[in-house]
Amino acid sequence: MALLFKKLGDSVKGLLDNDYPNTNNNGPDLGLDSSIKLSSGDVTVKVSGHKNPDGETGASVDPEIKFPEKNATLSGSFTTENKFGVKLAVSDVGTDGLTLTLGGSADSKAYNASGNLEYKHAQATLVATVDQKIAIEEKDENSTDLYLALNIQPQDGFSVGADAKYNLAEAFSAVNGKIQYEGEGFNLNLFSSNKLGKDNKLRAGVSYFHEVNESVESALDVTVDPVDLLAIPTVRLGVSNKCKNKGTSFKGKFTFAGIDNLRLATVYKQKISDDVDISFGADLNVKQIVSESNGDAHRFGLSLSFFD
Repeated sequence: MALLFKKLGDSVKGLLDNDYPNTNNNGPDLGLDSSIKLSSGDVTVKVSGHKNPDGETGASVDPEIKFPEKNATLSGSFTTENKFGVKLAVSDVGTDGLTLTLGGSADSKAYNASGNLEYKHAQATLVATVDQKIAIEEKDENSTDLYLALNIQPQDGFSVGADAKYNLAEAFSAVNGKIQYEGEGFNLNLFSSNKLGKDNKLRAGVSYFHEVNESVESALDVTVDPVDLLAIPTVRLGVSNKCKNKGTSFKGKFTFAGIDNLRLATVYKQKISDDVDISFGADLNVKQIVSESNGDAHRFGLSLSFFD
């Protein structure tokens, strides 16, 4: 089965991004996350809570109900930050592989409505989405975005895809392309991202994922931004490794985006029981350690998850 365009390169992103302390947290204090997931038949409820380094706390409730006889799933999300959303997804609509998803959400700034069609075939996938934003405050503008993504798999392991986002007010806002080759235990991904509009910016790069064995995974990501003969580009580098054994895993990564943005991060995750996971993470600014300079602060995190 061909992959969705957005799934190309996911193995590298997962190894480089997932489980590490939230990159939106800028303070040196401890960030806390906890969640509990309860399931009974076709009903699942996930309750999560967090404390950001700045002291702000929040919680969310995410219910999900499946209707197997209708090939439908109804889900929602409700948070203490006055954000809520509902989504209905129905699969095999009219033909096998076609999924229709309708959703709506709201927060203190806007109401949002979306419709999504997703078609999966053995050699191709297609996604078409319409998003409508209705601003609550007069100073903000309404917007309508159209999104289209296509991925073709002409032969096993080889994928070529592209997507485009079109804003009715600003015309095209972004066009992206990817080429991926996946073999046994590895995949290689070439990608480009072209942001259009007043500030045109072309970004290109390559990523590589390798599952060395059942216990060790490695990933490499190199991005050049911008790709422009008239500008000095920034080369962004990310390297990550993961070791796992039974209920324990350890991840480490090194990221470089210029001499002022050099970071080291680690995450240790332990399965305490079949129902409980705990993880500790740290993301360190190397330049701040060496020279006590200003910049993005260190980040630390603790996460506790419960499953039923």
